[in-house]
Amino acid sequence: MWNLIQNSTENDYMDFKIEWYPKSNQGDFDMIHDILSLSNSLSDAPERFIFIGVRDNDKAIFDVSTDPNKRTAEDIVRKLRNYISVPPLIDVVSETRDNKQIDCIKITIQNRNLPYVTHTIMEYQDTKQKKHRIPKYAILSRTCRINDGTVEYAAKEVVEELFARKKGEHLPVLDRFIQYLDDIENWKMVNSENQTTYYYKKNHTFKIMRIENFNANIIYTTKVQNYAYLLDFCICEDYWKYHQNNGPTHDDMFYWIKLELWADNTILETFDIAKIYLKYYFSDIYHDSAFLYEDFYLPNRDDILKLKHRNADITPDIFKRLISKTIQFKICRLIHHLEHENYQECDYDKYLDYINYDDLLNMDYRKRNEKFVFEKNRTQN
Repeated sequence: MWNLIQNSTENDYMDFKIEWYPKSNQGDFDMIHDILSLSNSLSDAPERFIFIGVRDNDKAIFDVSTDPNKRTAEDIVRKLRNYISVPPLIDVVSETRDNKQIDCIKITIQNRNLPYVTHTIMEYQDTKQKKHRIPKYAILSRTCRINDGTVEYAAKEVVEELFARKKGEHLPVLDRFIQYLDDIENWKMVNSENQTTYYYKKNHTFKIMRIENFNANIIYTTKVQNYAYLLDFCICEDYWKYHQNNGPTHDDMFYWIKLELWADNTILETFDIAKIYLKYYFSDIYHDSAFLYEDFYLPNRDDILKLKHRNADITPDIFKRLISKTIQFKICRLIHHLEHENYQECDYDKYLDYINYDDLLNMDYRKRNEKFVFEKNRTQN
């Protein structure tokens, strides 16, 4: 925190306070006004900060460890929800410097929720009986180090830019695509005789073209005599052991699907993903089958390995989180949702548990498990 503070001054994403906001109507008003203004600033920084216990001009530190007005993130969010329907993400973090505690209100904005708008009137009366008021439906912002006044709205060009950011129009086109993929409810699947298309309802020029040759690509697990080939589909070792113990399931299959990402009549990227169908495995392992389906999708193993190569010495938990943020996995989740939209919702991230991280993260995995991987333990049909 101190590295960020010492070389900075107040700006459009950073504010400094000597002490915590008082727990009073005025204190609540000032805190919400500051958070709202920082959240709607046109800074490119995704996180905004209010440092507490630091003076701006000389960076003098004032210990706030015993400040009676200190608040938790939960306290702040509860206050915000009284005036803002969908508040930004709030965290409160602390750091000790020269035996003095500094606090920070960290504000993380989400473009899809821009602009942050008051849904009710916010006001208080000071000791001189003067009323201070922020009207309903106000959009306040911050320019450089100055908040909009409490009786003003953000300038027209600021509001227009906030709505443009909400739509992702400030992003490179592939980043816009990624943002749209997170807006799952606004995608639609259209089937024609020869192909399936997925398009974004808020911007029809963004679409995914699905190209597949089912009969040419299909691989049944009973047709394969060793697991080495099937491991390329990333399925976890537990499935193969289940297969050994319970015998082959004739319907289990895998096949590749090619996807083309289009925007403004231009092809952006192509990806391969695996369609995986496991008939009994999930229902036998999990009694509550409402959360899992027999068929799902996973990214191409080569794409996952590229992610690993960019992150050396990575742990399985971090690797799993990184995979969940890739455009390939977001596409898998979107397609799964659209195919099962008439059924009970499931947590698609659960399928990350079926990726064989041991195989992906340990290059000697197949050598150490050579007998298991290459054993021809069933008769080819």
